[in-house]
Amino acid sequence: GRALAKSSVWLAVASILSMFEIGLAKDEHGEDVPIAETWSSGVVGYPGPFRCSIKCRGEKARESVMETVDE
Repeated sequence: GRALAKSSVWLAVASILSMFEIGLAKDEHGEDVPIAETWSSGVVGYPGPFRCSIKCRGEKARESVMETVDE
């Protein structure tokens, strides 16, 4: 179970990073918006909400992504 989960997460992350450029969000002047690091408290911690920029890496990537969209 654990090995399959680890492989599945790795494959998902690799697939996302191969199709998309993920970076800092931009403000209205084109400047990077810094990420304010916030974390939840409790038994399981996770990062708080933040803005980011997600763009397709190119036309072929966009076409591949659009082929997977349900109509």
